[in-house]
Amino acid sequence: MAHRRLFASDLDGTLVPDRSVRPRTDNAKNLRRFKTWLETQLDMRVVYVTGRYFDYAREGIRREGLPVPHAIICNVGAEIWNLDGGEFILDHGWEERNLETAGKDFAPRVRTVMKQFSFLKEQEPEKNSNLKISYYFGPSVPEAEARVQAENMLVRLGLMTHVIVSRDPNNGTGLLDILPVDVSKKNALWYLLKKWGIPPASCVFSGDTMNDYDLLISGVNAIVVANAKREVKALVRTRGGQNSYIACGNYGEEGAFVSGVLEGLKHYRWLEE
Repeated sequence: MAHRRLFASDLDGTLVPDRSVRPRTDNAKNLRRFKTWLETQLDMRVVYVTGRYFDYAREGIRREGLPVPHAIICNVGAEIWNLDGGEFILDHGWEERNLETAGKDFAPRVRTVMKQFSFLKEQEPEKNSNLKISYYFGPSVPEAEARVQAENMLVRLGLMTHVIVSRDPNNGTGLLDILPVDVSKKNALWYLLKKWGIPPASCVFSGDTMNDYDLLISGVNAIVVANAKREVKALVRTRGGQNSYIACGNYGEEGAFVSGVLEGLKHYRWLEE
């Protein structure tokens, strides 16, 4: 059967609960409901969209018992891994397309520039790629300061990038990612939609953080789970339009994590109430 629809979702904080937040309902039970629904959707592809690096994403999918997807967009959109014959294969077309724009020397140039900042330490090799260079910085360094210093230096030297800054919720360590300006979760998912011939109106995406924001307002059918940050909800309400839904405990669901995804699927009538 041809795949005419696409379900895509973030992992951490969406399909995978934040361990520091306890859902009011049984997330394992909700996940079983989600998997049962997914198994009946024979005309639909499944994609997980995450900031995790590939091996960590794949292990998380296995550990949480999530359905095996048709593709994994990882490293904040820097890599796409497609399922082919039971194995995940790197999508070289996505990488080559972006390296043509950013330059095949993108990663070495970024590393040369960032050596000037003593407060940054490059992350482990498996967390980096030709299209994403990531760094740690100390808990005492403000996120805004780290971002501004990196952005200013990169712009000054003519590197067209976007810089993502966040913190490890477990220890407060700062995390700084540098990617070519055209590399993002949104652009990676739209690349797959075009590749597979699936229109945005036939795609649902669920997420919870600012890293998901550009996808949530990109024109696909968006689900913001109830546990999302307040700023994400506010921005999606303002800019998301009619094809965005913020879970809040309707349709007999709690609204957080997998329950919020199920609530959104009911809203879009992809799942019966």
